[in-house]
Amino acid sequence: MKLPIRTLGLAAAALLIGSALAPASAQQQQSGVDGQVALRSDGALYLITNGQRRWISTVAATDEEINRLPEGEPIYAGLAPQGASQGASQASVGPTKPSTSSASTPSKPAPKTTTTKPSTSGDDDDDDDGDSNSELSQDIPISVDIGGEERIKRGDTREVIITTSNKAVCDLVIQIPGDDDIVEDSRNPDSRGRCRYTIEIPGDADTGSGKIIGTAREGGKMNKQEINIRVVR
Repeated sequence: MKLPIRTLGLAAAALLIGSALAPASAQQQQSGVDGQVALRSDGALYLITNGQRRWISTVAATDEEINRLPEGEPIYAGLAPQGASQGASQASVGPTKPSTSSASTPSKPAPKTTTTKPSTSGDDDDDDDGDSNSELSQDIPISVDIGGEERIKRGDTREVIITTSNKAVCDLVIQIPGDDDIVEDSRNPDSRGRCRYTIEIPGDADTGSGKIIGTAREGGKMNKQEINIRVVR
């Protein structure tokens, strides 16, 4: 059977178009710049998507206008075409720049220590004042001295000298066994940094171990030193 001439012409044209498009389609699939922004030698910019080049319109701007804008994250994988998934858009953003803010640098805390309590009585039945483990500042010097022996009879007196910075404030507490603590008034040191106290052990105090606790405070910091005493008859 003979086909009409018009039908034969259309069939031949379809074969020719298919032969021409097949290499172009293969070339598009093998393109390594798909999804990228390409710069032609004449300065024209194109977005390559799905094997097609799309011209990108640019605008002239001065350096001052550009530098006035805040800088965002760099884009390394070209512009995402319309309709692209959110994951592909996020993948095109480069790594986050490390922060250089000074707030990330940890500040050095002031040196602190816990003073060692001098013990000369040799007894182990001392009652802790509950504050021996407090963190104290080495920035404030302190020395507590007691005039005479550390074995004190009931009713006797002793001179206690706290030596510290002449800008500090001195406090003194005497712990008496079986009785309330004796709290002396706060004092300012003299020009040599000394605070002088005269303490008296009550005549009816219980015998046993006690403490003399000297404290120096300055600018929100404190330091202290303790002396173990023994109250005897």
